[in-house]
Amino acid sequence: MWAVPIATMILSGVAPRVVTVVARSSLLRAVLRARLPIGRSCRGVGQCGACRVFVVAGSCEPMDPVEAELAKRMPLGDGERFACRARMASDVTLTTGYW
Repeated sequence: MWAVPIATMILSGVAPRVVTVVARSSLLRAVLRARLPIGRSCRGVGQCGACRVFVVAGSCEPMDPVEAELAKRMPLGDGERFACRARMASDVTLTTGYW
């Protein structure tokens, strides 16, 4: 039997929620699992930039080449990541402007 590593994401905002997901999950997957709205007109392939989130605490893995290229076109602020590409490196707390 395989042990599945898990990570916890706390979504802060109007109605804080705690979601447990498989470790290294994308932030987008965790947000969708929490049944919260998030922009994703490109369906999570790293093209539209609509899924910006702010990582309040915790850490994500370094940007992959797709996210880095998108960030060149649509610069991110401090602590911001594109949820479709960012993968959790530890437990994280995040928010966005429309929660």
